[in-house]
Amino acid sequence: MKKKNLVLVGIAVCTILLASPVLASAGYSKIYGNANEDDTLDMRDVTYIKLVIFGKKPATDFADANYDGKVSMLDIGQTKLIILGKEKEITVVDSADRIVTVKKPVERIVVLNSDAAEAVQILDAVDKVVGVSTSVFKKSYYFPEMVKRTSIGKWNEPNYEAIIELNPDIVIGYVKWPPITEVEEKLDPAGITAIALDFYKQDILREEVEKLGYILNKKERAERYNEWCSNINCCNHLSCGQKRFPLFEFIFALEFKPQDLILEPWYF
Repeated sequence: MKKKNLVLVGIAVCTILLASPVLASAGYSKIYGNANEDDTLDMRDVTYIKLVIFGKKPATDFADANYDGKVSMLDIGQTKLIILGKEKEITVVDSADRIVTVKKPVERIVVLNSDAAEAVQILDAVDKVVGVSTSVFKKSYYFPEMVKRTSIGKWNEPNYEAIIELNPDIVIGYVKWPPITEVEEKLDPAGITAIALDFYKQDILREEVEKLGYILNKKERAERYNEWCSNINCCNHLSCGQKRFPLFEFIFALEFKPQDLILEPWYF
């Protein structure tokens, strides 16, 4: 086995050992259409919206699936479209507690940091990426395809003019670095949607992956990743107090069988 494969597999196993069951217990999905505010968006939400219209259930913010300020039959139609992955737009609450509406389908993405790049790669949407931060170029062994994309500057000091020239549908960045409000201010006049998804906090990682899955029409891939995370419980081996769960190892965990793993001491 080549050295590169050893490194990647070793990283994968380390991550498995570090994985925390915290991921299995996320809050409700903050996606407009999740009317009953549980952890998934399905036909039960359609039923709930009908009951709201008939006055049998209290209205929730997320029952307004098309985000037009009222709950109506249009929200039933929108929720069904979201379930089928055929909606023309989707509204979510991002990690900065901003209500963000994304036009679909998303065909062009700019990622402002390597965490966002990992998430997009996990969801098998690298082909949609048109611009990346310099932090991605420093991890070419993780992102062999993304390093071929256009640089948009540093992860904390992006070149907004370069981003606008790329004409992305969405730009994915952190809540704070740079502040997503700054990113929005710079890009909104150009009609570019900025969304804050951190992808490094365990308590909201599952929810963030799910949201991005809906946005990119990669719901099944997101579900597969979240299920994988939930099933991993190796906390007896190492401390589970870390704040971050890297995403990219998921790919390698799917591709290698346990008996194929060859580890070197420095991995631990």
